[in-house]
Amino acid sequence: MMSEVYAKVLRERAREVTTVDVSSKEFYGEGYDDSDKRIPDMTIINKQLSWNPKTSLWDLLESTLTY
Repeated sequence: MMSEVYAKVLRERAREVTTVDVSSKEFYGEGYDDSDKRIPDMTIINKQLSWNPKTSLWDLLESTLTY
């Protein structure tokens, strides 16, 4: 998603980027907990705070990159 927004802002095709797989232990070091339980869920925020975002993630990224 980020590369698509970036390409739209710069009006050019998104570049192909190669990635390298690195374990969390190797990257962060000992003691880092790479939990699979972290799943973003806006319903919890809405229930507890009665809050909903007014700006979509796409629009927020676009406005940030344009700034």
